[in-house]
Amino acid sequence: MRVLPSFSCLPLVVLPLLAGCGKTAAPVRLDLVGAANLTSSDRALGAGDTVAVRLFAQSTDQPLTRLLVTVRATPRRRAFVYPLPLSSFRPENQPAAPEQIILDSTLAGPPSDELTFRTTLAARTTTGTERWEFAAFDGAGHRASRAFRLVVRRPDSLALVQAYTLLLRPGRGPQARPYLVLDSGQVLPPYAARPDRPENQQIIDLVALEAPDGLRLAAPAAPAAVPLPARWPRARATRLRPTPFDASGFGTPTTATAFQGFFDGAARFSLPGDYATDVLTKNQVIAFQTAGGHYGFLQIIDLLRTPYPLLKVSVRMAK
Repeated sequence: MRVLPSFSCLPLVVLPLLAGCGKTAAPVRLDLVGAANLTSSDRALGAGDTVAVRLFAQSTDQPLTRLLVTVRATPRRRAFVYPLPLSSFRPENQPAAPEQIILDSTLAGPPSDELTFRTTLAARTTTGTERWEFAAFDGAGHRASRAFRLVVRRPDSLALVQAYTLLLRPGRGPQARPYLVLDSGQVLPPYAARPDRPENQQIIDLVALEAPDGLRLAAPAAPAAVPLPARWPRARATRLRPTPFDASGFGTPTTATAFQGFFDGAARFSLPGDYATDVLTKNQVIAFQTAGGHYGFLQIIDLLRTPYPLLKVSVRMAK
């Protein structure tokens, strides 16, 4: 059996599969494991909540050759300002995001007719739905898939400032979630930014890093002195500057002009170019400017280095 790497540390135990799945014979079978600590069907979640998923795939004639994980967001994840009067708003007029490929893996190693895969998914940080689909293929091209929806309903969707809190895990390993897309609050694992996924590379704004002296944040376009887990063409040049604020000043800006004013008047980190922070500290507030010209604040809520590196951050930015 192949066991693919994941980015959540779950105990490898045998759990019951979803009742009713795989009742008919087929060349490829894929089941989502059902358990109290796992998600296998549609769920309503809070913004940025995480869910654990485990799947099992099996083929009858040919070895399994490919695993595909995709997600489609409806509407698109990026926050928007509602029109006035509110009665003129039509949800059906909001565009859906194109299907996003999170993982498209050709299975290496000795041929096998069985596969297990574990992962942790982060819900969107804006109101809407994400349809996650998992598909396995055998050598003859036969396919089996399962899907579910994660739904987020925010009570503050009318606010002019987008706010969310989430977890980043620096590193290159299977448990890491180092990449952050600021305007949508999406967190991506290392394999989502592989060379064959330029569409993901080109939306990543920040990378969480573990250095010998502590945790840092950097832009994908940071200079060579910054040890990024990967580099790619057309990397986004997000700019980062320290502020004198702690948690009490994090909520001060309420308009795009105010966020920009704090960024323009901020000091600089030690590395030139504004593309990487110094070692981060708890409650620190950082001003940022995305490559698309959006300004905001990022606060370090908490940071850990053992048993594994972890950053809890809150973001506020004008829509």
